[in-house]
Amino acid sequence: VSYIKQLVKMPGGIVRVMAEGQERAELLDLDSTEPALIGEVLLTSEQEADVDGAAAEAMSRILKEKLESYGRQHPKFSKESLPGLMLCEDLESLMLQMASELPWDYRIRQSYLEEATLAGQYEVLLTNLIHEIEVSQIHRELQEKVKENIDKNRAAADYDRRLYPPCGSQHGHKGVADSCGRIGKGHNSQIPGSHLNRVLA
Repeated sequence: VSYIKQLVKMPGGIVRVMAEGQERAELLDLDSTEPALIGEVLLTSEQEADVDGAAAEAMSRILKEKLESYGRQHPKFSKESLPGLMLCEDLESLMLQMASELPWDYRIRQSYLEEATLAGQYEVLLTNLIHEIEVSQIHRELQEKVKENIDKNRAAADYDRRLYPPCGSQHGHKGVADSCGRIGKGHNSQIPGSHLNRVLA
């Protein structure tokens, strides 16, 4: 159950809603009859304190370590959001802020909200955070391989142009006649067949 704090109309008919959660509840029924949605909810009990102090501290440290790894891959997140997350002193507030500030898919946030225990919420956040780190790592490695291949192909093309310049590229029409003429007369140019065909073309 939430309290709506602000409504902002965006271009394209989009309305952005800022809401503050008040209590946990289960949706029993939803009436979509105009002019408004009317829901019937059942308030649930407070979240179970299923994690002791030492375990909560260990879980917080693990989450912060993963957040630092994620921040190294995403400089904007590291600058804007990570400092505040690292200042969270207890597990519950840390996880609540993580669920809010990380660019999760809405289904991940929903899974987090549906968990009734701290241990369950921790599992949802940690699993998905590790997944995001691994995907980002693979994405960066693939980009580096593509860039490396592009650089190699570009260097090979530049080498070919320097070693086997097109006829007349530097000597005008006379250079074309002289160099191509020597090739045609069987001059020992030591040019491989593929490059010879390129020059004659």
